[in-house]
Amino acid sequence: MGAIAPAVITMREALPATMPSWSPRTGQIAAILPDNRVAINIGASHGVSKGDFFQVLSTTNLIIDPNTGEILAYDALGTKGDIVITEVRDQVSYGVRTTGFDPLIGDIVRSEAR
Repeated sequence: MGAIAPAVITMREALPATMPSWSPRTGQIAAILPDNRVAINIGASHGVSKGDFFQVLSTTNLIIDPNTGEILAYDALGTKGDIVITEVRDQVSYGVRTTGFDPLIGDIVRSEAR
């Protein structure tokens, strides 16, 4: 293990300074509206843009911080379906289903690279 750390540091130093760090955006379904749009609890302030795709996950062992409501951990069992974002506000985004599935309030959504 001790020999690995110097190699990782050397690899990091060799990376270009402009290389973006990508991390998946994760949120939850906050509402299912009467017109069948799906509202998620992350928006422009989290980097969500119109046209972004999100996977809606089947999960177990969901752990949420009781003070902040932040998702701390979960185990993904699979993908229930996908949504594409059609409208973005600061703290919320609205999307439509691109696959046939029944979303539930509280389902985990994770950005998907396309």
